[in-house]
Amino acid sequence: MTDGSPGATVFPVAATEPRAIAGVQGSMDRVVSIGGAQIHARVAGSGAPTVVFEAGACEGSEVWRAVEPAIAERATTVLYDRRGTGRSAPVDRPRRLSELVDELEVVLDTLRPPRPLLLVGHSLGGLLVRLLAARRPGDVAGLVLVDPFHEDMTRRFAARLSPRAMEELRAGNPTDREGFELEQEVEVLPPVPPHGDAPLIVLSGQERNEVPASVPGEIAAEITSALHAIAPALQRQLAERAAHGRHVSVEGAGHHIHRQRPDAVIDAILSLLRR
Repeated sequence: MTDGSPGATVFPVAATEPRAIAGVQGSMDRVVSIGGAQIHARVAGSGAPTVVFEAGACEGSEVWRAVEPAIAERATTVLYDRRGTGRSAPVDRPRRLSELVDELEVVLDTLRPPRPLLLVGHSLGGLLVRLLAARRPGDVAGLVLVDPFHEDMTRRFAARLSPRAMEELRAGNPTDREGFELEQEVEVLPPVPPHGDAPLIVLSGQERNEVPASVPGEIAAEITSALHAIAPALQRQLAERAAHGRHVSVEGAGHHIHRQRPDAVIDAILSLLRR
């Protein structure tokens, strides 16, 4: 069936393999066809608002498996795999960052979950949900950003790091599977406008020791130092510039708070659901 969105079709599918994300009663897999490409999504829970989960670069929706089931007990949840991730179709051409936001818009317009939306984004997903909220502030009830990527991060890292360290940092953050070059995209990205009056919680991991073991010790120390100096400061800035923002530093977690401290992410989401 279609909903009137150009080129978008949605239909239920029976799961043919166990899902990595624990389901709850009433959950159902969906496939949204966008221009012939199949985007896999999952809708669970009931009632408004709808909590929408957006993963980091080159990660599928299964990364939320420790968080989403607890939220689906209290609200509608939407998970999906962007093109090039999870069970969705691979990319077949270079893409712009704005196209990833377009894709999310079409998925939501096609699935039609209850409004308003509470947007949850990790890393690059944090930037994507901010861009969506800026497009549709009237649809958004709140945002939870989980150690989010900030559009000024790559510029600040390039100014601070040696060429060798910057090369290692780039190698650890590939985006080619999703068809875009992150550094080039943020260079031409217009300033992200405010998302309105919706409350915002920004979670920053305190541990910054996630540089791969293959990186030489001196270079790893340089990258770790830059991560400590740059990432939390920009993330705090996001909260300070919001009309109703709060920044939370999470102990016992690094970049992947939703895996290392899922309780912190769940608590942040529930605090906004209770507002």
